Amino acid sequence: MTITDRDIDAETIRVVIIEDQALLLTLLEREISQMESISVVGAFSSAEDADAAGTEFDAAVVDILLPGTNGVRWGLAVKRRNPDLGVVLLSTHVYPGLLARLPSAHAEGWAYLLKESVADPAELRRAIDVVLAGGVAIDPQVRARARPRVGTSTAQLTERQLQLLGLVAEGWSNQAIADRMVVTVKSVENALSRLYLRLGINAEDQSLNQRVAVSRLFYEQMTYPL
Repeated sequence: MTITDRDIDAETIRVVIIEDQALLLTLLEREISQMESISVVGAFSSAEDADAAGTEFDAAVVDILLPGTNGVRWGLAVKRRNPDLGVVLLSTHVYPGLLARLPSAHAEGWAYLLKESVADPAELRRAIDVVLAGGVAIDPQVRARARPRVGTSTAQLTERQLQLLGLVAEGWSNQAIADRMVVTVKSVENALSRLYLRLGINAEDQSLNQRVAVSRLFYEQMTYPL
């Protein structure tokens, strides 16, 4: 499955925001409300407040560190009820490895952004679109710092393969990757097939989201030096 395989409803996307910093919550609500075809249907300072409101939504932008239930635990709970919901996690810390630790049954539809990056509306909107499409993504700033851990399968990749893997882990489509690598979409498709094979991902398994699986390897096997 690619990130375009799950259709995004043409109607307005309903988004909830959970952030315990009042100023950032207000800024996020204002920023997301201005995005095309998106409506903020709830802005809360805790997961408990969000649950109590009973608001229906399509995607959530949620701080990882919250009073009470944290953002990851809350995200897992809502995705167990509805796997199609998308969750964009916000953090001040660089720790995308937590995406690799999510249960495989609920590994789709997650993004990890640094709070400093939400000042870029385009990046936040892209993350929302990726999770709604069932993809996964990390902050480009985080990906740029990533280095393979010694002894891992990703450490055996060429620089070009690492670039390709990193762009997949950021949640880009094949067309967007082709544009960035200055190659054809067909070249990207072929390179991905070789990458899956080298990393032990079964490209023939129709029940497996290969992009999510290979991204989880990236999140797990990389270090993120300052």
